[in-house]
Amino acid sequence: MVHLRLFALSKKNSPQRYGKFPFVRLLSRPGLRPPPMNLTAFPYRSLLATIRMLTVSALVVIAAHAAEDAKRSYNLPTGDAAVALRQFAETSGKEVLFAAETVRGVRTPALRGDFTPQEAMAALLAGTGLVATPDAKTGALAVRRATPPPIPKETARAEPSPTTRAENQPALAMDQVEVTGSRLRSILGEQGANPVITFDREFIEGSGITSLSDLRNYIPQLSIGSSASFDGNSGGSSPEGRLLFNARGITGNNTLVLVDGRRLPRTGQRGVTEAYEATGIPLSAIERVEVLLDGGSAVYGADAVAGVVNIITRKNYTGVELETVYDNTFDKDAANLRWSLTASFQKGRFSARVFGSYEEQKDLARLDRYWLRSDDRRFIGGTDGRSVIPVGGRILNAANTNSNAPTVPLPGTNGALVLRIPANSDGRNVTVADYVGAGAPTDADRYDSAPYTNATNRFRRSAITTDLNYAWRPWLKANLNVGWRQNNSFGKSGPVSISTSTNTVNPAVSTTIPAGYPGNPFGVPITLQKFFWDLGVLDRRYGMETWNVYSGVSGALPREWRYEAGVNFTQSNPTTEDQVFQFDSTKLSAAIRSATPPVLLHDSLRRVGNPAGTIENLFLTGANGELPKTWTYDLKADGPVFALPGGNITAAAGTEMREEYIAFNRQFFAAGTESAQPKEKRVVTAGFLETQVPIFTPQKNSVPLIHQFSLNAAVRGDSYNDFGGSTRLRFGAVYRPLKWFMLRATHGEAFKVPLLVDLTRPIGRQSQTFTPTGTFSLTDTFRNNEPVLGPVINQTGGSPNLRPEQSTNDNVGIVLESPFALFKGFSFSVSRNTIVIEDRVGGLNYQERLAFFPEMFVRGPSLGDGLPGKIIEVDNRSVNIASFKNEAWDYQVRYSRTTATWGSFDLLANATETTKLEVRARPGVAPSATQTALLRPARGSANLNWNLRGLSVGVSAIYQEGFPQSTVTSTLMPSTILWNGQLGYDFDRGSLASRVPFAGRYLGGTRVSLGFVNIFNNEPWISATGATSSVIDPRLRRYSITLRKSFGAKPGVRLPGRR
Repeated sequence: MVHLRLFALSKKNSPQRYGKFPFVRLLSRPGLRPPPMNLTAFPYRSLLATIRMLTVSALVVIAAHAAEDAKRSYNLPTGDAAVALRQFAETSGKEVLFAAETVRGVRTPALRGDFTPQEAMAALLAGTGLVATPDAKTGALAVRRATPPPIPKETARAEPSPTTRAENQPALAMDQVEVTGSRLRSILGEQGANPVITFDREFIEGSGITSLSDLRNYIPQLSIGSSASFDGNSGGSSPEGRLLFNARGITGNNTLVLVDGRRLPRTGQRGVTEAYEATGIPLSAIERVEVLLDGGSAVYGADAVAGVVNIITRKNYTGVELETVYDNTFDKDAANLRWSLTASFQKGRFSARVFGSYEEQKDLARLDRYWLRSDDRRFIGGTDGRSVIPVGGRILNAANTNSNAPTVPLPGTNGALVLRIPANSDGRNVTVADYVGAGAPTDADRYDSAPYTNATNRFRRSAITTDLNYAWRPWLKANLNVGWRQNNSFGKSGPVSISTSTNTVNPAVSTTIPAGYPGNPFGVPITLQKFFWDLGVLDRRYGMETWNVYSGVSGALPREWRYEAGVNFTQSNPTTEDQVFQFDSTKLSAAIRSATPPVLLHDSLRRVGNPAGTIENLFLTGANGELPKTWTYDLKADGPVFALPGGNITAAAGTEMREEYIAFNRQFFAAGTESAQPKEKRVVTAGFLETQVPIFTPQKNSVPLIHQFSLNAAVRGDSYNDFGGSTRLRFGAVYRPLKWFMLRATHGEAFKVPLLVDLTRPIGRQSQTFTPTGTFSLTDTFRNNEPVLGPVINQTGGSPNLRPEQSTNDNVGIVLESPFALFKGFSFSVSRNTIVIEDRVGGLNYQERLAFFPEMFVRGPSLGDGLPGKIIEVDNRSVNIASFKNEAWDYQVRYSRTTATWGSFDLLANATETTKLEVRARPGVAPSATQTALLRPARGSANLNWNLRGLSVGVSAIYQEGFPQSTVTSTLMPSTILWNGQLGYDFDRGSLASRVPFAGRYLGGTRVSLGFVNIFNNEPWISATGATSSVIDPRLRRYSITLRKSFGAKPGVRLPGRR
């Protein structure tokens, strides 16, 4: 497989050292993909036994010596030099580097026969005026003009002669890039102390996936135990389609998400989960995704406790590229249509890039999937989750404290506890006899939300990014990047409902229907529970708009140092309409007691009770809105400090100041159930220093059993205006006793203060009805295990007394890399990751909260039975949990093979197994029974991609081990596996365009692919509750068609001033 990567090439004593000329690195990437995993039979709870077998096999293979370059068969036609060099790289397996300008307009002769790579390159370039030069460090072949450009005197410097050079040309050295997990620069793809998974363009195009949320399923360490496909495409009545990253299942705000090394804005500060949101970034804009599986707090800051996800956007081309993707299911119309346009150009010192995208998706109804067709789960052994409120509504005596188990009858009804609203009732002239005649609701009357909600919701997303660069001098390059994203998701919420009650906290907002009210003939207050079908079934919207602006300068400094300074601004405005279609109890209470009260007791299935706008004016009038903003100012530099026998000690240092602002929408506070708090500001100042010390390197030393030994360390100090300061360390080591065997280890520390939202979120106090089972169930262990039933005030919001979290992250592992010719490109790694967090900020279920934090419950007066009074209120805000410990094993296998006849094969496999999860609410207490490693299934993914002369075929599998539904049941969720595939053709890489006369004119720069998700149409396991934690989403088998057309594009050309 031919890969194009962005590398700056620098020849010492040349202006190219400063990146004046864009270069292409063309390589066949041996050693970057794994052998396939048999996921259908992969025993994930026996991963260690499997790994031992793989390790032994790898050691046997790797023990052989690397073979000399063998002759291979070449069949290259006369043609464009750039195309010929790509075909040479694909056939020979050699890395090739060349400048686009150097080979433009050059024609190479035909090459047919068996040659070594050196012989083939010499014959290919004969008579072209081009020569090939081996790279001093990597051995890659660099192609350039026979006469090099003159060397300016101000950049000339003495250089030792290399051992081998072609055509007397000087050796080349590749500039390094900053890789996720470190501020120090290294060669992309090199193994370091930090475990990093990289998904590049070849993987993205070969896997058949079409969205970033699909890509997350290939990262086993993310969203463990839940469906990553649902994020960004939610279902049910909640329209919050959001793309979040949650490493190790610790929560999204412990996983830092970057785009091109810069933070995304946080969203979901009030209404939904707070985290970094990547919704709206299309795959067509992504060059690669790097995932750091180790803590990065000492480098990036406290919110990188669990890891870092860095999304690197595409910058390596000039020209215009248009891409469209159509994705749909085979059996229903839940189509997704995406358009993206990229334009990039360069003129002199100036370069610009503009990217835009638009995406739209239709919804999929719950009725379209049999396992979601009803809230009544009794057909699979579950419980009936339908509402107790009948479709046509019901009434009961307001003297009942628990509407789900009433005991006080309605007067004049011969003991009836609950009655229907009479059919065709106008809500005014209704008698007791009418209600008695309507009778009590039956089981068949219960409201089922399934027909009125979706399995996946519809959405619209747009994004545009502009990136401007000006390389004024090697020491001064300016960059301006402006980005905007918008996400609008829509969910069906069913009809508007009402459930009147007496408010014990604030009687002035009680909504009980009083005696004498139109439609209430009973002479006592009554409780009304009904749906307003006459208003229709309404949609709810989740909206998110994000802006980011970055302005900065960078450049080269003396002694091979580099610097970068910039200002970054991010802002998001997430809004949720989860309360827009709910009654404002203040308005409703006032309307009920007014001289002209609204009609509430009518039959809304058959009658319209009120003029348009009457009921709508009683709703809450605003959406939940937030406006988080962040300003970041940073300055950093890196370079060599001084030389050791093992090589240069390198260092990176910098300073950063971050200003965080948060403000909340106050429109809906009129209900009196929440208290508004002023906007808050946090200022964080930080300084960091990172260094790497190469004690032994293969280029500088030759010591038995010490092929390489290096140390690295980082220190970061953060000072908060509201929590003081803290200094944390990270250090690591890399040791290679042999070239093919590496040991690595890291230890990191973190100090994380509570988020502003956890401290300042507006306080809410709302009535919540507790039931015998389900989420809102509670057994009062202080009252002889009496169940808590009926309405209880539930307090939510920020808690100003939260303490900072302190954590450590340890990672140890091995890496095996084969030098043997037949298995060159094979690598295997295994690492053990341990995260320990003290004073973790989080929540507990009601039962554990009562057991460990009984002071957070308010009780009524004693009932004279010698026991504490009944619970009337619970403080459900976040608390500091004493300790959290997560231990996991991570595995990765890569293998890449290029053949002269059969093309190239690339495989990648990743797996993770959580072996320990302990959460202790208080120091010294037993671990939580509801948070355990048993509920963290092992997960794995594998991808195989084959490329031959423009044709690409890919197949991948994602596996999740079966796991128990809960710690109190032996019922297992069965294991699930998702198979995906892709078939594509690139007309630039293939020979079809040159063989068919019209193809070269019309199909040049075109790539078309057909993708399949869930090839075998496997269904997710069917749970008793209807929820799913499977890797399979309810859209089931899908197909996608992708068409990409480039106009005058030059893939792989790196724009100056960008890295």
